[in-house]
Amino acid sequence: MKNGTFRFTLGETSPEVSLLVLKASSDDLFPVTLPVVTEKGVVKVVLGELVLTSGTDLNDRLQDFLLAVDRFGDEMAGKGESHGKIKKDFSVLLESSILQNKDNEVGVYIFRSDLGLWNNRLVLTAEYYYSKTTDMLYAYDVPVPPFAYDKLLANLGSMSNQGLEVGVSFTPIQKKDMELNINMNLSWQKNKLLSLSGEYDGMQMSAADITAMGALSGAGQHGGYNNVVYQIVGQPLGVFYLPHCKGIIEDGNGHYRYDIEDLDKNGTVDLSDGGDRYIAGQATPKVTLGSNISFRYRDWYLSLQMNGAFGHKIFNGTGLAYTNMSSFPDYNVLKGAPEKNIVDQNVSDYWLEKGDYLNLENLTLGYDIPIRKGVVQSLRVSASVNNLATISSYSGLTPMINSYVVNSTMGIDDKRTYPVYRTFSLGLSVQF
Repeated sequence: MKNGTFRFTLGETSPEVSLLVLKASSDDLFPVTLPVVTEKGVVKVVLGELVLTSGTDLNDRLQDFLLAVDRFGDEMAGKGESHGKIKKDFSVLLESSILQNKDNEVGVYIFRSDLGLWNNRLVLTAEYYYSKTTDMLYAYDVPVPPFAYDKLLANLGSMSNQGLEVGVSFTPIQKKDMELNINMNLSWQKNKLLSLSGEYDGMQMSAADITAMGALSGAGQHGGYNNVVYQIVGQPLGVFYLPHCKGIIEDGNGHYRYDIEDLDKNGTVDLSDGGDRYIAGQATPKVTLGSNISFRYRDWYLSLQMNGAFGHKIFNGTGLAYTNMSSFPDYNVLKGAPEKNIVDQNVSDYWLEKGDYLNLENLTLGYDIPIRKGVVQSLRVSASVNNLATISSYSGLTPMINSYVVNSTMGIDDKRTYPVYRTFSLGLSVQF
Protein backbone atom coordinates (compact mmCIF):
# COMPACT_ATOMS: atom_id res chain seq x y z
CA MET A 1 0.00 0.00 0.00
CA LYS A 2 1.41 3.40 -0.99
CA ASN A 3 0.19 6.93 -0.22
CA GLY A 4 -2.65 5.49 1.85
CA THR A 5 -4.69 4.58 -1.23
CA PHE A 6 -5.54 1.19 -2.67
CA ARG A 7 -8.37 -0.72 -4.30
CA PHE A 8 -10.11 -3.96 -3.35
CA THR A 9 -13.23 -5.84 -4.34
CA LEU A 10 -16.04 -7.34 -2.26
CA GLY A 11 -19.54 -8.57 -3.16
CA GLU A 12 -21.77 -6.99 -5.77
CA THR A 13 -24.49 -5.65 -3.46
CA SER A 14 -24.59 -1.85 -3.41
CA PRO A 15 -24.34 0.12 -1.24
CA GLU A 16 -22.82 -1.99 1.51
CA VAL A 17 -20.90 -1.45 4.71
CA SER A 18 -17.82 -3.57 5.31
CA LEU A 19 -14.91 -3.75 7.69
CA LEU A 20 -11.39 -3.23 6.38
CA VAL A 21 -8.46 -4.38 8.53
CA LEU A 22 -5.21 -2.52 7.83
CA LYS A 23 -1.88 -4.00 8.92
CA ALA A 24 1.62 -2.58 8.64
CA SER A 25 2.89 -6.13 8.13
CA SER A 26 1.57 -9.68 8.28
CA ASP A 27 2.57 -10.03 11.93
CA ASP A 28 1.22 -6.62 13.03
CA LEU A 29 -0.32 -7.08 16.49
CA PHE A 30 -2.22 -3.78 16.41
CA PRO A 31 -4.14 -3.55 13.12
CA VAL A 32 -6.50 -0.66 12.33
CA THR A 33 -10.12 -1.62 11.68
CA LEU A 34 -11.95 0.81 9.42
CA PRO A 35 -15.62 0.60 8.34
CA VAL A 36 -15.92 1.47 4.65
CA VAL A 37 -18.72 1.98 2.15
CA THR A 38 -18.55 0.08 -1.12
CA GLU A 39 -20.45 0.91 -4.28
CA LYS A 40 -20.97 -1.91 -6.77
CA GLY A 41 -18.46 -3.97 -4.88
CA VAL A 42 -15.54 -1.59 -5.30
CA VAL A 43 -14.26 1.14 -3.00
CA LYS A 44 -11.29 3.46 -3.09
CA VAL A 45 -10.13 4.04 0.47
CA VAL A 46 -8.17 7.11 1.58
CA LEU A 47 -6.87 6.62 5.09
CA GLY A 48 -8.44 9.06 7.47
CA GLU A 49 -11.39 9.56 9.76
CA LEU A 50 -14.80 8.01 9.23
CA VAL A 51 -17.80 9.54 10.99
CA LEU A 52 -21.28 8.04 11.12
CA THR A 53 -24.38 9.97 12.07
CA SER A 54 -25.32 8.86 15.56
CA GLY A 55 -28.74 7.47 16.31
CA THR A 56 -29.32 5.91 12.87
CA ASP A 57 -30.41 2.35 12.20
CA LEU A 58 -27.16 1.85 10.32
CA ASN A 59 -25.15 2.84 13.36
CA ASP A 60 -27.00 0.27 15.48
CA ARG A 61 -26.49 -2.45 12.85
CA LEU A 62 -22.82 -1.53 12.52
CA GLN A 63 -22.31 -1.85 16.27
CA ASP A 64 -23.99 -5.26 16.22
CA PHE A 65 -21.76 -6.22 13.31
CA LEU A 66 -18.59 -5.17 15.15
CA LEU A 67 -19.60 -7.26 18.16
CA ALA A 68 -20.31 -10.22 15.87
CA VAL A 69 -16.87 -9.84 14.27
CA ASP A 70 -15.23 -9.87 17.70
CA ARG A 71 -17.04 -13.08 18.64
CA PHE A 72 -16.17 -14.57 15.24
CA GLY A 73 -12.49 -13.75 15.73
CA ASP A 74 -12.42 -15.33 19.16
CA GLU A 75 -14.07 -18.49 17.82
CA MET A 76 -11.71 -18.84 14.84
CA ALA A 77 -8.64 -18.28 17.00
CA GLY A 78 -9.46 -21.37 19.03
CA LYS A 79 -10.37 -23.63 16.11
CA GLY A 80 -7.24 -23.40 14.00
CA GLU A 81 -9.26 -23.18 10.78
CA SER A 82 -7.58 -22.70 7.41
CA HIS A 83 -7.41 -19.24 5.80
CA GLY A 84 -9.88 -20.26 3.09
CA LYS A 85 -12.40 -21.58 5.64
CA ILE A 86 -12.12 -18.39 7.73
CA LYS A 87 -12.62 -16.22 4.64
CA LYS A 88 -15.72 -18.16 3.63
CA ASP A 89 -17.21 -18.04 7.12
CA PHE A 90 -16.49 -14.32 7.37
CA SER A 91 -18.30 -13.73 4.07
CA VAL A 92 -21.37 -15.49 5.48
CA LEU A 93 -21.17 -13.34 8.61
CA LEU A 94 -20.86 -10.17 6.53
CA GLU A 95 -23.84 -11.06 4.39
CA SER A 96 -26.09 -12.02 7.31
CA SER A 97 -25.15 -8.99 9.41
CA ILE A 98 -25.24 -6.14 6.92
CA LEU A 99 -25.66 -6.82 3.23
CA GLN A 100 -29.19 -8.19 3.46
CA ASN A 101 -30.44 -4.86 4.82
CA LYS A 102 -31.91 -2.95 1.89
CA ASP A 103 -31.56 0.47 3.50
CA ASN A 104 -27.99 0.43 4.76
CA GLU A 105 -27.18 3.98 3.71
CA VAL A 106 -24.42 5.90 5.39
CA GLY A 107 -25.31 8.95 7.46
CA VAL A 108 -22.06 10.89 7.04
CA TYR A 109 -18.60 9.71 6.18
CA ILE A 110 -15.48 11.83 5.96
CA PHE A 111 -12.05 11.13 4.49
CA ARG A 112 -9.33 13.50 5.68
CA SER A 113 -5.69 13.87 4.71
CA ASP A 114 -2.99 16.15 6.17
CA LEU A 115 0.42 17.08 4.81
CA GLY A 116 3.07 19.12 6.61
CA LEU A 117 6.20 20.47 4.87
CA TRP A 118 9.14 22.67 5.73
CA ASN A 119 9.01 21.83 9.47
CA ASN A 120 5.23 22.33 9.32
CA ARG A 121 5.57 25.93 8.16
CA LEU A 122 3.43 24.80 5.24
CA VAL A 123 0.48 22.59 6.23
CA LEU A 124 -2.07 21.36 3.71
CA THR A 125 -5.32 19.64 4.69
CA ALA A 126 -8.02 18.12 2.52
CA GLU A 127 -11.33 16.71 3.70
CA TYR A 128 -14.12 15.13 1.68
CA TYR A 129 -17.56 14.34 3.06
CA TYR A 130 -20.68 12.70 1.73
CA SER A 131 -24.06 12.55 3.43
CA LYS A 132 -27.31 10.98 2.32
CA THR A 133 -30.37 11.83 4.37
CA THR A 134 -33.35 9.52 4.08
CA ASP A 135 -36.81 9.44 5.64
CA MET A 136 -37.12 13.23 5.47
CA LEU A 137 -40.37 14.57 6.90
CA TYR A 138 -42.70 16.20 4.35
CA ALA A 139 -46.38 17.16 4.16
CA TYR A 140 -48.41 15.20 1.58
CA ASP A 141 -51.93 15.73 0.21
CA VAL A 142 -54.15 12.76 1.13
CA PRO A 143 -57.85 11.95 0.56
CA VAL A 144 -60.51 12.43 3.24
CA PRO A 145 -61.64 9.74 4.00
CA PRO A 146 -59.88 7.44 4.78
CA PHE A 147 -57.65 10.07 6.46
CA ALA A 148 -59.08 12.47 9.01
CA TYR A 149 -57.23 15.46 7.53
CA ASP A 150 -56.19 16.36 4.00
CA LYS A 151 -52.50 16.66 4.99
CA LEU A 152 -50.22 13.90 6.25
CA LEU A 153 -46.66 14.18 7.54
CA ALA A 154 -44.62 11.20 6.34
CA ASN A 155 -40.92 10.31 6.34
CA LEU A 156 -40.34 9.61 2.66
CA GLY A 157 -37.97 12.25 1.25
CA SER A 158 -34.25 11.90 0.59
CA MET A 159 -31.42 14.34 -0.07
CA SER A 160 -27.67 14.13 -0.58
CA ASN A 161 -24.89 16.50 0.48
CA GLN A 162 -21.24 16.33 -0.47
CA GLY A 163 -18.29 18.62 -0.34
CA LEU A 164 -14.54 19.12 -0.30
CA GLU A 165 -12.67 21.41 2.08
CA VAL A 166 -9.06 22.40 1.46
CA GLY A 167 -7.00 24.25 4.05
CA VAL A 168 -3.63 25.98 3.71
CA SER A 169 -1.52 27.27 6.59
CA PHE A 170 1.69 28.99 5.48
CA THR A 171 4.38 30.78 7.47
CA PRO A 172 6.73 32.25 4.81
CA ILE A 173 8.55 34.48 7.35
CA GLN A 174 9.46 33.27 10.82
CA LYS A 175 12.16 35.31 12.55
CA LYS A 176 12.70 36.78 16.00
CA ASP A 177 11.53 40.27 15.02
CA MET A 178 9.27 39.41 12.09
CA GLU A 179 6.63 36.80 11.30
CA LEU A 180 4.02 36.37 8.59
CA ASN A 181 1.20 33.80 8.80
CA ILE A 182 -1.32 33.05 6.05
CA ASN A 183 -4.30 30.78 6.71
CA MET A 184 -6.98 29.97 4.17
CA ASN A 185 -9.89 27.53 3.89
CA LEU A 186 -11.80 26.83 0.68
CA SER A 187 -14.95 24.71 0.74
CA TRP A 188 -16.77 23.25 -2.26
CA GLN A 189 -20.27 22.04 -1.47
CA LYS A 190 -23.16 20.47 -3.36
CA ASN A 191 -26.56 19.19 -2.34
CA LYS A 192 -29.41 17.59 -4.27
CA LEU A 193 -33.04 16.86 -3.46
CA LEU A 194 -33.26 13.23 -4.55
CA SER A 195 -36.89 12.28 -3.97
CA LEU A 196 -40.13 13.26 -2.25
CA SER A 197 -42.07 10.14 -3.20
CA GLY A 198 -42.49 6.76 -1.57
CA GLU A 199 -44.85 4.28 0.02
CA TYR A 200 -46.59 4.90 3.34
CA ASP A 201 -48.65 2.16 4.97
CA GLY A 202 -49.29 0.53 1.58
CA MET A 203 -50.25 3.80 -0.12
CA GLN A 204 -48.05 5.51 -2.71
CA MET A 205 -47.31 9.11 -1.71
CA SER A 206 -45.91 11.79 -3.99
CA ALA A 207 -45.38 15.54 -3.96
CA ALA A 208 -44.99 18.10 -6.72
CA ASP A 209 -41.58 17.98 -8.37
CA ILE A 210 -41.58 21.80 -8.59
CA THR A 211 -42.62 23.86 -5.53
CA ALA A 212 -42.19 27.60 -4.99
CA MET A 213 -40.17 28.60 -1.90
CA GLY A 214 -39.57 32.34 -2.17
CA ALA A 215 -41.34 35.22 -3.90
CA LEU A 216 -41.26 39.02 -4.09
CA SER A 217 -43.72 41.00 -2.03
CA GLY A 218 -44.20 44.44 -0.53
CA ALA A 219 -43.58 47.81 -2.15
CA GLY A 220 -44.03 47.84 -5.90
CA GLN A 221 -45.46 44.32 -6.08
CA HIS A 222 -49.20 44.14 -6.61
CA GLY A 223 -49.82 40.52 -7.48
CA GLY A 224 -48.70 38.62 -10.54
CA TYR A 225 -46.33 35.71 -10.96
CA ASN A 226 -43.71 36.71 -8.42
CA ASN A 227 -42.26 33.33 -7.42
CA VAL A 228 -38.47 33.33 -7.71
CA VAL A 229 -36.83 30.49 -5.74
CA TYR A 230 -38.02 26.88 -5.94
CA GLN A 231 -37.35 23.40 -4.65
CA ILE A 232 -37.12 21.02 -7.59
CA VAL A 233 -36.53 17.29 -7.33
CA GLY A 234 -33.17 16.42 -8.87
CA GLN A 235 -31.75 19.92 -8.24
CA PRO A 236 -29.96 21.66 -5.35
CA LEU A 237 -32.24 23.07 -2.67
CA GLY A 238 -33.11 26.61 -3.66
CA VAL A 239 -32.81 27.18 -7.40
CA PHE A 240 -33.95 30.14 -9.47
CA TYR A 241 -36.73 29.01 -11.81
CA LEU A 242 -37.44 32.08 -13.94
CA PRO A 243 -38.72 33.36 -17.27
CA HIS A 244 -35.99 34.47 -19.67
CA CYS A 245 -35.87 38.16 -20.59
CA LYS A 246 -34.48 38.94 -24.03
CA GLY A 247 -34.29 42.69 -23.34
CA ILE A 248 -36.39 45.84 -22.93
CA ILE A 249 -39.01 46.78 -25.54
CA GLU A 250 -41.67 49.51 -25.93
CA ASP A 251 -45.16 48.63 -24.74
CA GLY A 252 -46.96 50.88 -27.26
CA ASN A 253 -47.94 53.47 -24.64
CA GLY A 254 -44.68 55.37 -24.45
CA HIS A 255 -43.26 53.11 -21.77
CA TYR A 256 -41.02 50.06 -21.75
CA ARG A 257 -41.45 46.50 -20.53
CA TYR A 258 -39.48 43.27 -20.25
CA ASP A 259 -39.45 41.14 -23.42
CA ILE A 260 -40.10 37.60 -22.10
CA GLU A 261 -39.16 34.67 -24.31
CA ASP A 262 -41.65 31.97 -25.29
CA LEU A 263 -39.43 29.08 -24.19
CA ASP A 264 -41.71 26.23 -25.26
CA LYS A 265 -42.43 27.94 -28.63
CA ASN A 266 -46.20 27.45 -28.38
CA GLY A 267 -47.03 31.04 -29.31
CA THR A 268 -48.02 32.11 -25.78
CA VAL A 269 -45.85 33.39 -22.93
CA ASP A 270 -46.88 31.61 -19.74
CA LEU A 271 -45.35 33.04 -16.55
CA SER A 272 -46.97 30.55 -14.17
CA ASP A 273 -45.12 27.76 -12.35
CA GLY A 274 -44.21 25.12 -14.90
CA GLY A 275 -44.79 27.56 -17.77
CA ASP A 276 -42.12 29.42 -19.73
CA ARG A 277 -39.50 29.15 -17.01
CA TYR A 278 -36.09 27.52 -16.77
CA ILE A 279 -33.51 26.77 -14.07
CA ALA A 280 -31.33 29.87 -14.13
CA GLY A 281 -28.92 29.15 -11.25
CA GLN A 282 -28.76 28.30 -7.58
CA ALA A 283 -29.06 30.44 -4.46
CA THR A 284 -26.48 28.57 -2.35
CA PRO A 285 -22.78 29.27 -2.98
CA LYS A 286 -20.79 26.50 -4.60
CA VAL A 287 -17.56 27.72 -2.97
CA THR A 288 -16.95 29.56 0.31
CA LEU A 289 -13.73 31.16 1.50
CA GLY A 290 -12.34 32.02 4.92
CA SER A 291 -8.91 33.56 5.41
CA ASN A 292 -6.76 35.19 8.06
CA ILE A 293 -3.45 36.95 7.41
CA SER A 294 -1.30 38.19 10.30
CA PHE A 295 1.99 40.07 10.27
CA ARG A 296 4.25 40.97 13.20
CA TYR A 297 7.24 43.28 13.22
CA ARG A 298 8.85 43.64 16.60
CA ASP A 299 6.09 45.06 18.83
CA TRP A 300 3.69 45.92 15.98
CA TYR A 301 1.16 43.52 14.54
CA LEU A 302 -1.37 43.67 11.73
CA SER A 303 -4.16 41.18 10.99
CA LEU A 304 -6.71 40.90 8.20
CA GLN A 305 -9.72 38.58 8.16
CA MET A 306 -11.59 37.87 4.93
CA ASN A 307 -14.54 35.76 3.83
CA GLY A 308 -16.18 35.15 0.49
CA ALA A 309 -18.75 33.15 -1.43
CA PHE A 310 -18.75 32.20 -5.11
CA GLY A 311 -20.72 30.30 -7.75
CA HIS A 312 -24.22 31.39 -6.71
CA LYS A 313 -26.69 34.04 -7.85
CA ILE A 314 -28.87 36.68 -6.23
CA PHE A 315 -32.22 37.97 -7.44
CA ASN A 316 -32.10 41.77 -7.24
CA GLY A 317 -35.69 42.35 -6.11
CA THR A 318 -34.73 45.82 -4.91
CA GLY A 319 -33.75 46.80 -8.45
CA LEU A 320 -36.93 45.32 -9.95
CA ALA A 321 -39.27 47.00 -7.46
CA TYR A 322 -37.67 50.44 -7.49
CA THR A 323 -37.21 50.61 -11.25
CA ASN A 324 -40.91 50.02 -11.84
CA MET A 325 -42.37 53.45 -12.67
CA SER A 326 -45.94 52.21 -12.26
CA SER A 327 -45.45 52.37 -8.49
CA PHE A 328 -44.31 56.02 -8.59
CA PRO A 329 -45.15 58.35 -6.79
CA ASP A 330 -46.75 56.00 -4.24
CA TYR A 331 -43.29 54.48 -3.72
CA ASN A 332 -39.80 55.81 -4.26
CA VAL A 333 -37.85 54.76 -7.32
CA LEU A 334 -34.14 54.57 -8.12
CA LYS A 335 -32.35 57.57 -9.57
CA GLY A 336 -32.11 56.07 -13.06
CA ALA A 337 -35.67 54.71 -13.16
CA PRO A 338 -37.37 57.71 -14.88
CA GLU A 339 -34.86 57.54 -17.72
CA LYS A 340 -35.46 53.80 -18.26
CA ASN A 341 -39.25 54.39 -17.99
CA ILE A 342 -40.01 50.71 -17.33
CA VAL A 343 -43.64 50.04 -16.37
CA ASP A 344 -43.45 46.32 -15.57
CA GLN A 345 -43.17 44.27 -12.38
CA ASN A 346 -42.88 40.73 -13.77
CA VAL A 347 -39.96 38.70 -12.43
CA SER A 348 -37.43 37.33 -14.90
CA ASP A 349 -33.73 36.60 -15.17
CA TYR A 350 -33.17 40.26 -16.14
CA TRP A 351 -32.59 41.00 -12.46
CA LEU A 352 -30.67 37.80 -11.68
CA GLU A 353 -27.03 38.64 -10.95
CA LYS A 354 -23.86 36.87 -9.90
CA GLY A 355 -23.58 36.84 -6.11
CA ASP A 356 -19.79 36.37 -5.90
CA TYR A 357 -18.11 38.54 -3.28
CA LEU A 358 -14.95 38.90 -1.21
CA ASN A 359 -15.48 40.71 2.09
CA LEU A 360 -12.61 42.29 4.01
CA GLU A 361 -14.21 41.54 7.34
CA ASN A 362 -11.76 42.96 9.85
CA LEU A 363 -8.47 44.87 9.82
CA THR A 364 -6.62 45.35 13.10
CA LEU A 365 -3.41 47.26 13.81
CA GLY A 366 -1.91 46.87 17.26
CA TYR A 367 1.16 47.75 19.32
CA ASP A 368 2.56 45.98 22.38
CA ILE A 369 3.88 48.74 24.62
CA PRO A 370 7.21 47.73 26.18
CA ILE A 371 6.94 47.87 29.99
CA ARG A 372 8.83 46.67 32.99
CA LYS A 373 6.94 43.68 34.28
CA GLY A 374 5.48 44.21 37.69
CA VAL A 375 1.82 44.39 38.51
CA VAL A 376 1.10 44.86 34.81
CA GLN A 377 2.43 41.97 32.71
CA SER A 378 1.55 43.33 29.25
CA LEU A 379 -0.05 46.39 27.70
CA ARG A 380 -1.46 46.52 24.19
CA VAL A 381 -3.30 49.18 22.20
CA SER A 382 -5.14 48.51 18.94
CA ALA A 383 -7.34 50.07 16.27
CA SER A 384 -9.81 48.03 14.20
CA VAL A 385 -12.13 48.44 11.24
CA ASN A 386 -14.98 45.97 10.73
CA ASN A 387 -16.41 45.52 7.23
CA LEU A 388 -13.58 47.42 5.61
CA ALA A 389 -14.70 46.68 2.03
CA THR A 390 -16.63 44.25 -0.12
CA ILE A 391 -15.43 43.38 -3.62
CA SER A 392 -18.36 42.31 -5.81
CA SER A 393 -20.03 43.00 -9.14
CA TYR A 394 -23.49 42.75 -7.55
CA SER A 395 -25.47 45.97 -8.06
CA GLY A 396 -28.07 45.55 -5.30
CA LEU A 397 -27.98 46.53 -1.63
CA THR A 398 -25.44 43.91 -0.56
CA PRO A 399 -24.37 40.45 -1.73
CA MET A 400 -24.23 39.27 1.90
CA ILE A 401 -27.83 38.16 2.14
CA ASN A 402 -29.37 34.84 3.20
CA SER A 403 -27.77 32.32 0.85
CA TYR A 404 -27.77 29.33 3.22
CA VAL A 405 -30.98 29.03 5.28
CA VAL A 406 -33.79 27.41 3.31
CA ASN A 407 -36.76 29.76 3.73
CA SER A 408 -38.72 32.38 1.81
CA THR A 409 -35.84 34.92 1.83
CA MET A 410 -33.18 32.61 0.41
CA GLY A 411 -31.30 34.15 -2.51
CA ILE A 412 -33.59 37.19 -2.75
CA ASP A 413 -32.55 40.80 -2.15
CA ASP A 414 -36.07 42.06 -1.50
CA LYS A 415 -35.58 45.57 -0.10
CA ARG A 416 -35.51 44.29 3.48
CA THR A 417 -31.83 43.44 3.88
CA TYR A 418 -29.99 46.18 5.73
CA PRO A 419 -26.47 46.48 4.33
CA VAL A 420 -23.62 45.48 6.62
CA TYR A 421 -22.29 48.66 8.21
CA ARG A 422 -18.69 49.70 8.83
CA THR A 423 -17.48 50.24 12.40
CA PHE A 424 -14.29 51.68 13.84
CA SER A 425 -12.99 50.80 17.29
CA LEU A 426 -10.05 51.45 19.59
CA GLY A 427 -8.87 48.87 22.10
CA LEU A 428 -6.74 48.71 25.20
CA SER A 429 -5.67 45.37 26.66
CA VAL A 430 -4.03 45.16 30.07
CA GLN A 431 -2.84 41.86 31.54
CA PHE A 432 -2.01 41.65 35.22
